[in-house]
Amino acid sequence: MKMKIFHGSKKIIEKPQFGVGKIHNDYGRGFYYTESLEIAKEWACDYLEDGFANAYELDCEELKILNLNDKNIIFYIGYQY
Repeated sequence: MKMKIFHGSKKIIEKPQFGVGKIHNDYGRGFYYTESLEIAKEWACDYLEDGFANAYELDCEELKILNLNDKNIIFYIGYQY
């Protein structure tokens, strides 16, 4: 299965690289992307600045994807004594 993904940025990024993003992002350095072109456009830049919605095709064939919206996932919170 292939998925089309988008990354909003102030510049064109031809090949994504891990570890070069902003250190203070919500989940630290990483390559943040979305399946929504509109959201990528919003993330591309600050108000009144130009930016780019970079588009990529992600091959998911060999990936193991955890769907956190799956109703069968059980989370355990707390300590075990």
